[in-house]
Formats: sequence, structure tokens, C-alpha cells
Amino acid sequence: MNELARLYWAGSGVAKDPARASALFRQAAEAGSAPAAFNLAQGLRAGWAGRTDPREALAWFRRSAARGHPPAWTMLGEMLESGAGGVRDDDEALVWYRLAAARGEPLAQFHLADATRTGRLGLARDGAEALRLFRLAAAHGQSGALFMLGLLTETGEGVPKDPAAALALYRRAADAESPAALLRLGDAARDGTLGVAQDDAEA
Repeated sequence: MNELARLYWAGSGVAKDPARASALFRQAAEAGSAPAAFNLAQGLRAGWAGRTDPREALAWFRRSAARGHPPAWTMLGEMLESGAGGVRDDDEALVWYRLAAARGEPLAQFHLADATRTGRLGLARDGAEALRLFRLAAAHGQSGALFMLGLLTETGEGVPKDPAAALALYRRAADAESPAALLRLGDAARDGTLGVAQDDAEA
């Protein structure tokens, strides 16, 4: 049911039908599928099935997380940190991020890195630990981590300042669809910085 729902959601081999996908995800989730509970929660969070319900999304992320689905641990952390589901709890968010990061979830590693760099979630600021976590996430192609490594390399925060290396990281992040990296590359092309030739059309 979960896999069939994914086909309807993507329009792969069948006509794209988010409502049918949502119904199948729900049926599979109620039957105990952790991935289906995660997918249903994603749909409810994003509204692609026709309605947005952050509170119900939070409940399904919890069910998926309780069944041991690591991607749900990250999403649960995000919702608890932002309070999007009506519950804000930085301490619990940190627990889920740490669990997911320990299992190699790149987005959780990024969130932990950013929190460690800025001192969010009650963490002490630690540039070296933040850099380590950004590198772990970037090794898996996580766009936010690639962008942050580019920014740190451009400014020389915790690493040697290196505009050429920063540019390469921004390009990798842009290829991974990081809006922040696309913006920085646009700035560089407009202003002729980071060793890039000034080019208004490219900007």
C-alpha cells in the first residue's frame, strides 16, 4: 500500500493523484507501516493531499518515530523545535536530532551542526563540533551543510579562508537545490567576487 501510494503521489506509471496517495498512505499507516506514517505526516505537513494539518502531522511523525523510522526522528525534531504542530519543546527536539544524527541522517546532522554553531536548543557554542557535523552532512550531499561549509570557508570561520574552495562548495550546494547557495552565486556573479568574472546575465 505504501509503495502504491508513492506511485500515485509521484505520478509514476499512473496518473498523479495526491488524494488517492494520501488515502493509501493512511491505510498503510493505520496497518502499522512506519514509512507510510512518515509519508502521511509529510503530506499533512506540506498540504499536498489537499489540506494542511500540522497537529495531525506531528501525531503521525510520532507514530513513525516510535516504530523506529529515522527520517521521522528528524522531522519530529523540526516540528518540536518550530512548534509547528502546536507543541514546542527544544529539549525533546534535541533528543530526536541526536538519535537521527547518530543513525547517519544528514538533515539531523545539519540541524545539530547549526544549533551547535549558534547556541540554539540550549547547546553551548562549539565551532569545531559544528564544523565536524556540517562535514558529516555535506559528505551525504546535504544542501544546507554544503552552503554553510561554503560560508565558513569564505569567511574563514574555523577553517582557512579560501574563496576558490568556498565557490566550489556553493556550486555543489546549488546543484543540490540550496536557495541560499544560488543567491550567493548570483551575488558573486553580479559583483565579480569569489574569483568569478562579473556577469549580469549569469547573476
